[in-house]
Amino acid sequence: MITERTLPKVCQGLVERAKAHFEKADEIMKRNSRRVVRAPRIMSKYYRAILDLLIARGFAVPREPVRVHKLAKIAILLRYAII
Repeated sequence: MITERTLPKVCQGLVERAKAHFEKADEIMKRNSRRVVRAPRIMSKYYRAILDLLIARGFAVPREPVRVHKLAKIAILLRYAII
């Protein structure tokens, strides 16, 4: 059973795994036209921003919720959906 003290150590392995999945997804998306991967790229950038916030916050108790700021969301949409 995982205790609150061991949670940060367990999460570190999951963080590394998530980063590897993001890298692999980026490689796949680079091989396709921008139009084809528009939605997946937006989702990837948004969820990567959440992961980065979680890493910065840490996993030790007590933990505050993380949220991607509205301006960051708009920037992601502008960069990958419109421009």
